[in-house]
Amino acid sequence: MIGDRRKHLAALVVPDYENLVDFLKENNLDPKTPDALTKSKELRTFIQGRIREINKQFSDVETIATFAIVPPLTQENGELTPSLKVRRKIVQAHFKDQIDSMYGD
Repeated sequence: MIGDRRKHLAALVVPDYENLVDFLKENNLDPKTPDALTKSKELRTFIQGRIREINKQFSDVETIATFAIVPPLTQENGELTPSLKVRRKIVQAHFKDQIDSMYGD
């Protein structure tokens, strides 16, 4: 989630492809190509629907206004610690272009 000192909340979404096996099969998408999946219209539509459902339980200021699908975070890229915690500053630096586009920068 991103939103500190921003005009709305945004999210970088890292899909759990193991939990999306059926969806991926139905849409002829290959889980072994995470970079291609981040650009998939079908996956974007699916995630957008899920976010819309989740947003129903929150007030307007608490809802995710926009999102970007990103490939899995890795320790090798420095995005995760050895205990698999997200290194927010590094993730924000790596996905700066996607974040800026969600805020119209």
